Amino acid sequence: GHAGEATALLLEAHMLGAELDLIFDEVVAPSLQRVGDLWYGEEMSVAEEHLATSTATRAVESLAASTRRAGAKAGAAVCCAAEEEMHTLPLLCAQAVLEGAGWDVRNLGGHTPFFALAEYVERQRPALVCVSATLQRELEHNARDYAQLSAAARACGARVVLGGHGFRDAAVRARFHADLHAESFKDLSEFVGGLD
Repeated sequence: GHAGEATALLLEAHMLGAELDLIFDEVVAPSLQRVGDLWYGEEMSVAEEHLATSTATRAVESLAASTRRAGAKAGAAVCCAAEEEMHTLPLLCAQAVLEGAGWDVRNLGGHTPFFALAEYVERQRPALVCVSATLQRELEHNARDYAQLSAAARACGARVVLGGHGFRDAAVRARFHADLHAESFKDLSEFVGGLD
């Protein structure tokens, strides 16, 4: 619940030279993993877990606002969490990394079905599509709808990045082809840094 202190910690790390991807990979992600472990082990209540997530979200939003690059546009990107995925903090981190690199990002938030994302991509034609998932609850359903998104991305030349534990299994990756299966925010940063 100490959003001011959390924000100061992240801002200080960045002012001392830490890149956003390092801050997210080495500070934010492990902290939230610890919160999840405490909740899973019933050492933290749902309310406390929500407060910790809210605190981290506010800190990341403050850091992102202070590092956003105005004017330099690398291209249009869209970020979202897959259907049934309500965790949006990874999206904010990805958005911050991309905006820090000059991308114009639209964050669609959590629980975005692949068919809806495919329609968005067809209409808006972004250069980059980033999707996060913690779990794959409906693998067959999601794989079928993902094929529609993949076709829409190919049709407009968009690159697709998938991240999160929901896309880490090799069998899942074989069904969800992407230009990058990101293991970290550093992976995302390096990938977009290599795009023309």
